[in-house]
Formats: sequence, C-alpha cells, structure tokens
Amino acid sequence: MDKVRMFLVWILALLICFVCSYWLSYEAEFHPNGYEVVAKHPGSISLQTMDIFGLKDQKVKVQFTEEEAWRISKLESDVDSLDSSYLLFFTSVGAFLFSFFTDRLKDEPLKKGEVWVILFTVGLSWLTLQSELSRISEFL
Repeated sequence: MDKVRMFLVWILALLICFVCSYWLSYEAEFHPNGYEVVAKHPGSISLQTMDIFGLKDQKVKVQFTEEEAWRISKLESDVDSLDSSYLLFFTSVGAFLFSFFTDRLKDEPLKKGEVWVILFTVGLSWLTLQSELSRISEFL
C-alpha cells in the first residue's frame, strides 16, 4: 500500500511540475536566453531577444532576399517550438528537484540509478533546448 501511495504522490508531483512548466513556458513566456517573434513583414522578421533572467533584452530585425524567403517561416517555426523545449526542460528540472528533496526529507541516501536517470533527462532536455537556441542564432 505504501508503494502505491508513493507512486500516486510521484504522479501528482509530475502533474504539478508539468502544469507549472506549462504556465512558465506558454502563458508567462519565460524564455531565458530565448527569442520571441515581434513582427513579421514580407522579406523580414523582427525578434525580441531575452536575457538570462527571461527579461526582454534587445530587438533584432533580420532581412532576407526573395530567394531566402523560406528562412522567415523556418525561423518563425523554430522560435515557436522553443515553448515545447522549455516545457520539457522545466518539467525535468522540477522532477529532479522533487526527487532530490523528498529523498533528503526522508534521510535516504542518494539512489544512484534514480539520480542518473533524472540527470539524463535534465541533460537531454537541456541539450535539446541548446540545439534549438543555437539553430536560431545561426539564422541571425
């Protein structure tokens, strides 16, 4: 019965992490070192860059020739997909913190397998996020 209770607590914690992460990435648009589309014009697109704290930093206007017009839609879709990458990253960080602090409150030693799995998911989501951010910066 205790294992079922812990499993349900884990599911509830993951659900809370997911909802908070959804709110952060989609509703609050908290994107540290991220980008946001400000305006789209024929042949150009304006982006708002964010600093490390998710605050608006500077506006960047990028212009393309008519042959490179496909880059505008590609850049816009890459910026729009940042929301899902931040959602995955924030959720994995929240799950890691929940696991770490519940083990500390129970005075249990660190479980090697659990820590490695969660660090792997945090690392994988971070690498995904960084690859999307670098792909966007290459267009700029």
